[in-house]
Amino acid sequence: MEIVGRVRDGRLRTHIGTVVSLDDALPALTPTERRRGKTVIRVRP
Repeated sequence: MEIVGRVRDGRLRTHIGTVVSLDDALPALTPTERRRGKTVIRVRP
């Protein structure tokens, strides 16, 4: 995938704040406090 290659090469930078499972997605996407970075939802075990 082209995006994965760009991230690996350092041409595309990301700031991931939280990685959660699909079961925990709803609380993670409706936080009670402001968080820095993106929330990534892991759908594979």
